[in-house]
Amino acid sequence: MARRPDQKIGPSPTEVKEDPHPHQRWAALLSFVLPLSLYLWSLATTVTLEDSGEFLTAAVNLGVPHPPGYPLWCLLAHPFTWIPIGTMAERIHFFSALCGAGTCFFTQRIGFKLSELPWVALFGALMLAVSPSLWSQSTIAEVYSLNALIFSLAVWGALCFVDDPKPVHLQTLAAAVGFGSANHYLTPLLAIPLLLWVLARQPKAILRPAAFVPSILWFLLGLATYAYLPIRASANPVPNAGDPATWKQMVDHVLRRAYTEGSESIRFAESWTDSAQHAYHAMMGYAPAGFPILLIVGMFSAITLVSKRGDYLLVGLAIVLLNNVALPFLVNDRFNAGWMFVHRVYGIPADFILATFIAGMRPSFLAAPSSAGWKWIAAGAATMVTIAFAINSYPHGYRRQEMIADRVGRAFLDSLPPNAAVLPLDDFVYVLLYLTKVEKYRPDVVLLRKDFGYDSKKSYSSLYSMVPSSPAIERELSSLGKIRFVPQGLAYRIERINIASPPVDPRDFQEIAEPPAVPSPGILADDPFHRFARGLVSSYWAELGHKHWVEGDKDRAEADWDRAEQSADTAIAALRLVQIYEENNVRTDQQKKLLEQALALHDRYYDPAASRYLFVDRDEIRKKLSRREAGLP
Repeated sequence: MARRPDQKIGPSPTEVKEDPHPHQRWAALLSFVLPLSLYLWSLATTVTLEDSGEFLTAAVNLGVPHPPGYPLWCLLAHPFTWIPIGTMAERIHFFSALCGAGTCFFTQRIGFKLSELPWVALFGALMLAVSPSLWSQSTIAEVYSLNALIFSLAVWGALCFVDDPKPVHLQTLAAAVGFGSANHYLTPLLAIPLLLWVLARQPKAILRPAAFVPSILWFLLGLATYAYLPIRASANPVPNAGDPATWKQMVDHVLRRAYTEGSESIRFAESWTDSAQHAYHAMMGYAPAGFPILLIVGMFSAITLVSKRGDYLLVGLAIVLLNNVALPFLVNDRFNAGWMFVHRVYGIPADFILATFIAGMRPSFLAAPSSAGWKWIAAGAATMVTIAFAINSYPHGYRRQEMIADRVGRAFLDSLPPNAAVLPLDDFVYVLLYLTKVEKYRPDVVLLRKDFGYDSKKSYSSLYSMVPSSPAIERELSSLGKIRFVPQGLAYRIERINIASPPVDPRDFQEIAEPPAVPSPGILADDPFHRFARGLVSSYWAELGHKHWVEGDKDRAEADWDRAEQSADTAIAALRLVQIYEENNVRTDQQKKLLEQALALHDRYYDPAASRYLFVDRDEIRKKLSRREAGLP
C-alpha cells in the first residue's frame, strides 16, 4: 500500500521515551574500568606466597590443586596462559583482576537497581574495589576474586527474579550456585538466604516448568565441572593433589577429608571459643582504626534500605552473619595470629553485600529533583572517602613490587647442588613448585611429593630440608638412622652420621651468589608465609656471619649478624642466632633480647599443625631465658 504524502515514518517526538537515567551506562562502565585499571597497575609480576605457586602451576598444566580441587578456576584460568605478553604469572593474575572488576560491576548494577542513583551505586562499587580483601585477591592467582564474581552474579539473579520472575533470572541464580560450588565451598552456604528469599517472594514462579527445569539443569551442569578432577588426575598432571582419579578419591578430595582426618585433624580447635574469637574478629574488621566514617556510611545506607528494600536488607544481613559468624564455627580453626591472617579473605562475600548496601542507599536529599547542590557536595565527599580508603588499603593490594617469594625461592634453589631432592613444607613449597615446573628454574631439583611428579625410581644426589630438623622430618627419615642438618645457603643438607663423622665446620658454609634482600614485614607481620621466608634469609645471614667470624673477618660477621637480626621473624631463626652467639661468646647483650623475641613469637604463632615442621621447644627457650635473667651463662 502506498504511503500518503503526509504520512510520517517512525514514532512522533512525543512518543519517544526519554531515558530517565542517562548516566547509568557511564556509571556502570566506570564501575568495571576503574577497578580493572587499579588492579592492572598493582598486579603482581611473578609468583607470590601462600597458594599462588600451586594455582599458577595448576593453571598452566591443567592440574589438580589442594582440596577441593577448584576445577572451575583451573578451567577458566588456563586460557589466560595463552596471552602472548607478560610473564606467565602476570597472565594468570590478570584473570583474577578481571574477576575482581566484574564483581565491582555487579555491585554497581545491584546498587542502581536498589536506589536508581547511578553515581551512588558507583560509589559503593569503588568502595568494594579498594577494600583490602578484594583488592589483595584481585592482583594474584587465587580463587577468591572468581568466587566473589560468581556470588555477585547469584545475588543479581535472585534480586532480578524477586522483582521480575522471568525464567532467565532464576536460571542465572541456579547457574551461579552450581558453578560457584565447583569453585569454593562458600557459595552453597551463602546461597541459602538467596534461595529462601526467592522461594518466599515468588513461590509460584519457581515451580513453573519453564523456570524450574532449566534452572535445575544449569545447577547440575555447574556441579558437573567436578568431572574435571578424575579426568585430569588420570593424566597425572603437576600438581595432582590427592590423585582423585577414582570415585572415592574424588569425593574425598571434594569434601576436603585430607584436612579433617588422620594427622591433619590436629589443625582444628579444641574449644568453641576459638571459633567465637574468629567470628568476633571478622565482625570487628568493619571498624578499622581511623575509619569510623565507613561505619557511619554503612549504617546510613542500611537505614535508607529499611523502607525502600527491607527484604534485601534482611537477606544481606543473613548472608553477612552466615559468612562472618557461622562460617568460623563450621571451619573450626584454632585462633591465633597465623589463622587470623588466613581467615582475612573468607569475608569477601560479606564485604560485597555491605558494598551493595552503600551502593543501594537512596537518601532523600540526593533523590530530590532540586538537589543539584547537595549532589556536588556528596560527590566530593564520596571521592575523598574512596581515596582515603584506597590509601589505607594500598599496602594490602599493591603487589607489583612483591618479589619476596621469587627472590627467596631462587636463592633457595641456588643453594642446592645438581639433582638435589627437597623435603617440602607447606609454607614455601608452592613457590619452588612454580619456579621449577613453570619457570623451569632449576628443573633438576626434585620436590619429594608424588603430586608434584616425584618418581621414587629416580635417583638424586643429596637430600635437603627447609628447616633444621622437625618431628615430622625425623619420623619420615627414621630409616636413615642418626642424621644431622648442615646449613648450606638457605637450605639444610641432611646427612647420615656415625662415630667417625667429623663435626660441622662453619668455614665450609657455602655462600650463594645473590642472597635476597628482604623487605620489612610491615602489615605482613602476621603472615606466616612471609615470616617463614624472612626466617630462611635470617638463618642464611646468621650462618654466613658464623663463617666470617671463624675465619677472622669480624667486621663482615657483625654486618651479617645485623642483617640476620633484622629478619629473625621466626622462633627458629632467633634461636639459631642465640646458639651461634653462645658458641662464639659474642653479643651477650643481644642473647636475652633474642630469647625474649623467640618466646614471644612462639606464644603468638604457636599452632600444633605447624609445629610438626617448625618445632620449637618452649621449655628450652624459657630455661635459657631464666638463666640470662639470673646473669648466668
